[in-house]
Amino acid sequence: MINEFERMYSTYIFKNNEKTKMSTLLKWSESNVPKIFDLHQVEEPGDVKMIEKYCEVYSLSDNSAESLFLNKAKELGLI
Repeated sequence: MINEFERMYSTYIFKNNEKTKMSTLLKWSESNVPKIFDLHQVEEPGDVKMIEKYCEVYSLSDNSAESLFLNKAKELGLI
């Protein structure tokens, strides 16, 4: 019974932490790379991974909106 509670609590903490990181990333992006919202739909962590794959496929430059966005996501530990 305790192990199940610990597992559920750990899952809750992980999801809550991920939401906080995503919220931080979105707020940072609004002021630093607002163009990212014109180029991509960014609402959840899965969207960040899609942008990462997009960057890899199209070999975007380091100063593109996507690259700046991904650098911040890496800094926050989302990818």
